[in-house]
Amino acid sequence: MLKALGFRSIVVDWRNTPEALNLIQICRVAIFYRVIATEETFILLEEANLLGVICYFELDDLIFDRDLYGANPNLKNLDTAQVENLMYGAILYRKMMQACKNVIASTQELGAEMQRVAGGEMHIIENSLDPETLNIVQNLKRKRNGERIKIIYGSGTNTHNADFLEIADALMNILSRFHKVDLILVGDMMLPDSLSEKAGNRVILIPAMPFYKYMATLIEADISIAPLAKCAFNDAKSNIKYLEASVLGIPSVCSPRTSFQQVITQGMNGFLAETTQEWCEALSQLIQDEELRKKIGAAAREYVLKEYDYRTIATKQLHPFCDNLTRAKTYHFKILIVNVFFSPNSYGGATMVAEDMVRNFNSRNDTQVVIFTTSYENEVPFRSFVRTAVGNIPVFRAVVKYNELRNLNYQNSHIDSLFRDTLQAFRPDVVHFHSIQLLGAGLANVCRENNIPYVITLHDAWWLCERQFLINRIGIYCGQKTIHPAVCSTCVDNFGFTIKRTQYLKSILSKAELLLTPSEYWRSFYIANGVNKARVRVNENGIKIPENITQNHYNGKYVRFGFIAGNEKVKGYLQIKAAFEEITSNKWEVVIVDHLSHINRQTNIKIAGKGKVKIIPKFVSENANSFYDAIDVLLFPTQYPESFGLTVREALIRNKWVIASATGGVEDAVFEGVNGTLIPLSPDYTFLKKAVEQILSNPDKLNGFINPESHKIRGVSEQADELWEILHEVKSKTNPVCDRQ
Repeated sequence: MLKALGFRSIVVDWRNTPEALNLIQICRVAIFYRVIATEETFILLEEANLLGVICYFELDDLIFDRDLYGANPNLKNLDTAQVENLMYGAILYRKMMQACKNVIASTQELGAEMQRVAGGEMHIIENSLDPETLNIVQNLKRKRNGERIKIIYGSGTNTHNADFLEIADALMNILSRFHKVDLILVGDMMLPDSLSEKAGNRVILIPAMPFYKYMATLIEADISIAPLAKCAFNDAKSNIKYLEASVLGIPSVCSPRTSFQQVITQGMNGFLAETTQEWCEALSQLIQDEELRKKIGAAAREYVLKEYDYRTIATKQLHPFCDNLTRAKTYHFKILIVNVFFSPNSYGGATMVAEDMVRNFNSRNDTQVVIFTTSYENEVPFRSFVRTAVGNIPVFRAVVKYNELRNLNYQNSHIDSLFRDTLQAFRPDVVHFHSIQLLGAGLANVCRENNIPYVITLHDAWWLCERQFLINRIGIYCGQKTIHPAVCSTCVDNFGFTIKRTQYLKSILSKAELLLTPSEYWRSFYIANGVNKARVRVNENGIKIPENITQNHYNGKYVRFGFIAGNEKVKGYLQIKAAFEEITSNKWEVVIVDHLSHINRQTNIKIAGKGKVKIIPKFVSENANSFYDAIDVLLFPTQYPESFGLTVREALIRNKWVIASATGGVEDAVFEGVNGTLIPLSPDYTFLKKAVEQILSNPDKLNGFINPESHKIRGVSEQADELWEILHEVKSKTNPVCDRQ
């Protein structure tokens, strides 16, 4: 029914806790169907409540009330152990239902009792003729011949013996009067001795069977009976037995329990009978009048196909339920942003940019943003997928192992599967990929499967270089402006793998709706490496502009240098270590941000120089001022071509001098002798040492320094406005996607 209405639903066994937990991450509603209270189910319920998933408990039997259940006369025929087990089950059903609070029932009477106990919302969604039943019926044909009349009763389990006893006298009367009548009993039945003795071989006992076989047996019958003893338990039951017989055109005689009364018009599309006399009269009429059987059977079939087809119930009963649940704020624009890291696991300039864009987009009333990223295994043990939130922004995290982070996986089918679930749950208008190493480029193919356009921001060389930063196997920039396979073959472990990877990633780039770069320099780099220049556009990074910008304040005692990449070799840590360990002056302090402190790893940062070394933990962008206020000079001796240089601009906007490698996007912001010192991009640390010594020889120039080129640095809001327009342009070019959830 959900599928017929355009909603996506997944059924999972509650005992499969890991899979169930994964699915709860992407769901808006969780329905616990006939599930008892256990440690596992409460874990699932707690997870759903934590994520704000609306929970419902569903039943189609009154099996949660010990008093009402115990009053069911059918239980008297069970042994003590069976009854005790059912009563204990009632406690567990009740506990789970009360924990869920909201309930779904198949009948009004059942729903009223469930709501009385649980106290939350109550919805009635009746049992219906499902596609399987309708398909079975379509392929069945009546093959009967002969004069004998067959009355059939499908009991199913041994909990209907008392129901059958309600009509035992009537059936003995019928079998005595009409010798051409046979009685077929399907399921686990305890037949009264008197009936067995009187009817002999005219009572045919058939063991329980698969549903399709039961329907094949049912179609050969002439009359269906559905006796139910008068009690609250039976008044809460559904009319499914009537539906099964009626869809085959077989007339029914039923006890006047509530659900049967609601569908049967006496003598028109069935019969209701309570007393022995009423049962005898109804059965007698049907036995003696073949035309009446056909007439009532046809009327019953017409009625149930009209009123109880699953599509009808879906429209009349399920649709209002779903509309109520999915009625939420309508957003003009829905964006899914993908990046390998996201707060609180922020790391690297690309992550800073992605987070800034997310915060800006989320502040717009017409835009909804969702994040897909990674999480470390030790953060959520025994999980592979988890949904968290940063502020009010949903963040879907695929769990990864840290030691896989540098494998630079370009394909990951497991992550693809999790992303597929996220995509189908959120249904964005556009997907924006930032840095996706480890997550894999297969995510783009998942977008294409779902006809959702994607845009890629090319923050680094990962798409073209297996080592991501154009660094060779000994950690030195390979020097390539245009990448040549012959050069790469000397650098990688498996050249065949490299070729396959490169071809795959280039195909992903070619199918993107648009490619973005953070600088014109980086756009030129990708164009030089085969990207169509018409499809790549610059979206220059912006930074958070501090509210109160002051001139630099040198303390007059020692120069404070800052480095924000821990012991990262490609960022120049080894050059910094070597340079400061040889500098003879002690009038310096190096403040190093331990970039891996958020995952509790030992980074082994140690500089044995004459000055001071201070190691501080990773900070979030909101606390950047505290770091920059504590330095005079930013060190940026990167060992690879930088596409932009975010921290360079963060320092410059705060009037800090910058010593940086002359490469890529850095040169758009640092001007030699004006606001910084440019050194060659080289593993030779002496260039850095010389630049530091020049600063130490004349530190007073740092006091009161103001960067005259600050006006060239743009803010986050300017970049975000431009990026929003770009992504919206992509959305406008494509067909709108389905917004069902």
